[in-house]
Amino acid sequence: MLIPIILLVLMVMLPIAIGIYVYRDAKNRSMNAALWTLVAIFAPGFIGLIIYLVVRSEHSALHCPQCSAPVQERFAVCPRCGVPLKDHCRKCDFPLEQDWSVCPNCGEPIPPEQRESMSVRAKTDTGIKKLLALVIIAPTLFCILLVVGVSAYSAGGVSQSVSATMSLDDPSLENQQIRSWIDGCDGAGEGIYVLKAVSKEGDAVQTQYLIYRNDGHYDVDASISMGGWLSKSRVTIRFRDGEEAQDYSLFYYECTGDKEIDIRIRQFNRSVKFRMETAEAIPLP
Repeated sequence: MLIPIILLVLMVMLPIAIGIYVYRDAKNRSMNAALWTLVAIFAPGFIGLIIYLVVRSEHSALHCPQCSAPVQERFAVCPRCGVPLKDHCRKCDFPLEQDWSVCPNCGEPIPPEQRESMSVRAKTDTGIKKLLALVIIAPTLFCILLVVGVSAYSAGGVSQSVSATMSLDDPSLENQQIRSWIDGCDGAGEGIYVLKAVSKEGDAVQTQYLIYRNDGHYDVDASISMGGWLSKSRVTIRFRDGEEAQDYSLFYYECTGDKEIDIRIRQFNRSVKFRMETAEAIPLP
């Protein structure tokens, strides 16, 4: 049960993480954040994320330190508030870039302390590293868990099963425990009654069901369906209209496998209610 929950969390978490990163980064670059978020999330196979990372390089992530307006590297002053964005050469007043060591206009060396004081810098994008790590780790973990889950599911099964329609006159029903249970069912009124017993021997699990219906005779058959990650294995008992004179139905089902088998009862392609009791064993030959 734990494996499908983890897989579901991974499937939900990865698109959400991509969407959050793309939305924040696109908004920071004055791009259409909502549109790019939808593209990154819904485009198959991370294609949307790859396209966004390529396109975003054309949009600056720089902002004015005073009014936070988006600016470009070539701007000397902020077009919104007018604050200087670049330092100037102390000799010729030419706008300087942060990575220059000399002024390209007059050749004057730029002191190191002046280069460090230049005001506009892009924030270090650490989110992309975390996102790329998640994009790599999550699918890898998903595949590992999927293989483990499929292997565990494939290992299960039912080794043998026995089913039989019985009569109240059957000598095997002379057991006091079974007779007391049937008498109790008759005293409780008409309906469908189930007696269940589960026993283990080593790795084998035996599940027994005795189904008694005292509101008329019906033909009965059983089929078993193996469970998956989200459901248990179970046997389905189906009642169909019968033509025999007796006014009850009595059916026995037994199976042996590696896990307990649940029961479901249906009539006319619909599930019907029943009352179930448990016992340590159902003593039938």
